[in-house]
Amino acid sequence: MNYVKACAFFFISLLGAFINAAQFENTLLIINYNHAYYDSIPFLKELYAPYFSDIVFYGPEEHLDVTCCKHHEGFLSYITIADAMEKNPEKNGYFFLMDDCILNAWLLEPLDTNRIWYSDIHSFTSTRGTPIQLNSGFKAYSSWSIWLTKWGYPAALNAFNNLPQSYKNQLAQNWGEGNVVAAYSDLIYIPARLRTQFIELAVLFHSHELFLEIAVPTIAACLEPKTQWLWLKGEGTERNNPCKTFKMKNYFHHPIKLSSLENQHVIREIFLSQKKDK
Repeated sequence: MNYVKACAFFFISLLGAFINAAQFENTLLIINYNHAYYDSIPFLKELYAPYFSDIVFYGPEEHLDVTCCKHHEGFLSYITIADAMEKNPEKNGYFFLMDDCILNAWLLEPLDTNRIWYSDIHSFTSTRGTPIQLNSGFKAYSSWSIWLTKWGYPAALNAFNNLPQSYKNQLAQNWGEGNVVAAYSDLIYIPARLRTQFIELAVLFHSHELFLEIAVPTIAACLEPKTQWLWLKGEGTERNNPCKTFKMKNYFHHPIKLSSLENQHVIREIFLSQKKDK
């Protein structure tokens, strides 16, 4: 039975690839591993190949399918986006995704690929963000342990002080004067028209070793008004039983650890059911 299901998934995936090719035929999917647990690569290819014709993997150790990037357990993994953009300048868009963030890719087709997409989850409040006042220093966000490390306040202050004024102006419009912003950063989509600016900012923030969950939303907020972003509704899952709260209407679920074969089985069945519906 498992063999039959695997064959069915393969052939239906081919059909799905044909159906969805027009939307994402020139979009690069960038999947990052914070740790070198690469056994799930074949499974992730199986899930996303019907939707994205080009997928690249990044991680902290060498592997045949992985571009090695020393990003300190994911703290600086946004530099992988800049690297992928530089190596693939011909793409129309770039979708960054953590390996344990499962994307309901069949929901993406109607979305405007000329806009920034960001996750509307957890750290984003009803006002769509958690601004951090740099002029208040360590006291501004003392409840977050990262803020008290070299990856937090010192890095944010140094990066902000070296930020070109045009970016500071846009950032202030989004989150207030002298602020950066923090948010979960397990996914983001950047259209190609913002490629050059994203690379510039990612390189700057990386040089100051600014933490991922400050750097990524702050970069996005330097690029365009947040009112123009598309906010992708997602779900924070239970680590012990992540598929229990899986919702088909959500764009993503995090974290779902694919080291669990049971998790893989559930996710495969969900993706298979969506292909059958097409």
